[in-house]
Amino acid sequence: MSKCVQCLLVAAVVGLALALPQVNQSTFSISISSADSIFEAGSEVKIRLVFKNTSDHEIPYVRGLGTGVEPRGEIFTDIEVRKLNGDLMPETRYQRLLRGKDDLGTKAATLERPAPDQPGSRAPEPRPRLTGSYVGYLLEPGESREEDLIVSNLYDLSQPGQYTITASRRLSDIATDPNSKLVAKSNTLMITVTK
Repeated sequence: MSKCVQCLLVAAVVGLALALPQVNQSTFSISISSADSIFEAGSEVKIRLVFKNTSDHEIPYVRGLGTGVEPRGEIFTDIEVRKLNGDLMPETRYQRLLRGKDDLGTKAATLERPAPDQPGSRAPEPRPRLTGSYVGYLLEPGESREEDLIVSNLYDLSQPGQYTITASRRLSDIATDPNSKLVAKSNTLMITVTK
């Protein structure tokens, strides 16, 4: 093969590599699951979230006091429940308060946000300041922690139907912390609510 053809071949491969999107290894991941996929209307809908350090360095992780599974993961995680047509389900008063929304009017409860993968979707907003006791840890690479979230405390799931649940989370809610720009989105979980 002539030197000219070799140079053109190398240039083409380099150009192709530069044109491909760069893979950005995330610092952490979250995934959600549920022991059940069918729930009776009015029953408790509980999901389990796994927060995992996927980086090659320690990362901060905040949770409530105690050991084992964090029982109130919704304090640290943004959850969305949607109908199959994409409409956001009505939020409970507890969810509106967690998000720092004014609970005196009903507009906050019916406010539509785009679905996570639709144009106009945005990262979760920093959580409002909450009073309580929290503990900060440094998770080693590959280390994970589990959290339980009661989705039925966050959204009105009293009507039968099929719903999708997604979660997103910032690594930090402190605006001046560079980690506040790091956001992970979960898989989508589908549940059915029956009469």
